[in-house]
Amino acid sequence: MAKVNLDVQLLEVSQNAIALIYAACRQCYSEKFAGDFFMDEGADLKKQEEFVKKIVASGHQSPLEHVKFSFAIQGVSRALTHQLVRHRLASYSQQSQRYVKEKDFDYIIPPSIEGNPEAKKEFESLMAAIQQSYTKLSQYLGQDNLSGETANQDARFALPQAAETKIVVTMNCRELLHFFAHRCCARAQWEIRALADRMLSICLEKLPAVFAEAGAKCEALGYCPEGKEPFTNAALKEGYKMEYLEKTGLTIKKEEWVRDRFSGRVMFPIHSISGRVIAFGGRTLSLEKSIAKYLNSPESDIYHKSRVVYGIFQAKNGIIREDKCYLVEGYTDVLAMHQSGIENVVASSGTSLTVDQIRLIRRFTKNITIIYDGDQAGIKASLRGIDLVLEEGINVKVLPLPDGEDPDSFSKSMSATALTQYIKENETDFIKFKTRILLTGIENDPLSRAKLITDIVYSISVIPEEIVRTEYLKECSRLLEVREDVLYNEIRKLKLKKNEAQTARDLNPLPDQRPVQVEQTIQEARLAVLSSQVRSNVADLAVQALEGMGFAVQDGTHEEQDERLGFAAKVQDLSGGEVVVHVTPVADDPSRNELSIHSYDHDRLTQQQLQTRSKEIANALRRTGLQMPEPSATGNVRPDERLRDLEKLRQQQV
Repeated sequence: MAKVNLDVQLLEVSQNAIALIYAACRQCYSEKFAGDFFMDEGADLKKQEEFVKKIVASGHQSPLEHVKFSFAIQGVSRALTHQLVRHRLASYSQQSQRYVKEKDFDYIIPPSIEGNPEAKKEFESLMAAIQQSYTKLSQYLGQDNLSGETANQDARFALPQAAETKIVVTMNCRELLHFFAHRCCARAQWEIRALADRMLSICLEKLPAVFAEAGAKCEALGYCPEGKEPFTNAALKEGYKMEYLEKTGLTIKKEEWVRDRFSGRVMFPIHSISGRVIAFGGRTLSLEKSIAKYLNSPESDIYHKSRVVYGIFQAKNGIIREDKCYLVEGYTDVLAMHQSGIENVVASSGTSLTVDQIRLIRRFTKNITIIYDGDQAGIKASLRGIDLVLEEGINVKVLPLPDGEDPDSFSKSMSATALTQYIKENETDFIKFKTRILLTGIENDPLSRAKLITDIVYSISVIPEEIVRTEYLKECSRLLEVREDVLYNEIRKLKLKKNEAQTARDLNPLPDQRPVQVEQTIQEARLAVLSSQVRSNVADLAVQALEGMGFAVQDGTHEEQDERLGFAAKVQDLSGGEVVVHVTPVADDPSRNELSIHSYDHDRLTQQQLQTRSKEIANALRRTGLQMPEPSATGNVRPDERLRDLEKLRQQQV
């Protein structure tokens, strides 16, 4: 018995693999018969290879299933094959310990044990002892008239996971890509990673059109060479259009020159939630302080950085499985933690945390742990992110790392098990964290303490769930030694101030927000049927005129009167007088509009005052360009049908 090494041999690969994939794919999109594509002797193999490359890059992988690779593998442990057969879409034929007697079995020794002389000696001694026990068990079973496979099948229960085995494996190309994506990763177990690397090198040599980009997705980094435009030239040579290189920000083009945006940088692909590359982050290798350390793709038609979370495609399954998301700062932090075995980790894609990013994470979990570098100044500057997370109804915990550490360096200093254990033992709720960070140095300063309490209470006030908010208030009261009723009053003040500010924004929108204000206060479904011309000529201009007179538009809606589209609004002036304004196109002349004003408050507005106000509104509407005749004014004691419809729409929206 002895230690053995890995050996992988290719037994067979499907003949005419490129032509087979090409024919299968063309069958999906062509009226022609796949047999004609496959048997075409005049086909250009190079063009077929380029076509297959594009198919693989596009994600259309079903044609790849028609091509198979068969490998003979030896020098691997039973521990490896237990992992290998978890890949279901494959065929396996393994050496049996029932039919093959392990009279002098070989074994696999892990590198960590081999590197420790004492551990290695103990390991080899154990293997020898197991061999002796196996031999004795076979002898004992022989005394009971058991022999051959009958004796072997029971004696094998004493054999170790380290025992060497041999296996034949057949996988199609699609399953191989999946296998390499998971097993070539640095976080994969060392033995199966070595096997995957060896198999990938064979596949790459035989079928580069399929396997050129195969490998661990968590390590799919690249490099943009130094120089003015080597990347741009290479991209143009590959058939990419300059228009798209400019729009996606990969190339900067001016009248006099062209430059690669990411020249001399390590490239981090940024994926959409479905796995498509939509942008890049580039890290310089230069030590020059004048050069920005990181550079990101500019926003484009496919990339909006405030809505993208770096690593979400690779992490989403882990987030769902663990029902938790770890949020870190940078690209390398994400990669390092993935390589350490923690998959449910993402970063905010080089920006301050945004509401859209939080909502994207919330699709997979309502539990987030924010991991901060051991930098107190940086932590204080980023505390705003906690309030945004809380406001979306997400449970937040915080993990500050030791001074001088970041997730990248810290995850490399310990095993995955130790890192997971450290996180569980040291993550804390946001109140304790925020109190500890902000209270440092101001313990004896009453004004600073009061400001801190207000800051923490504000964070609690944004939590939408009342029960959660109450529990946090109790914790805050205990930590800061402040009565709960005082904290409740402070929250009420904050909420009142927030509501007043929102009301002020609703009643007095900025000029460029007024059309949006009209749309936000009416039923969206009804607005959808209105043409932009009607909205511009009636709704927008009417609101502009009314607000220009000092009226506050409380409710507004488009209305349909005898198949004519118009506008109705309930408005209130500074004196408190309330009227309902109707603007409706004239039946026989849609370019002109009728104005009617209704009042239901006789204590405030007399008929004469209402008539005067009607004329003022009509004149204001004329100044906006609306064609208006002399208005009519009424003072009804009961709401008419149009007011009732307006109130119904308002209630439905609320």
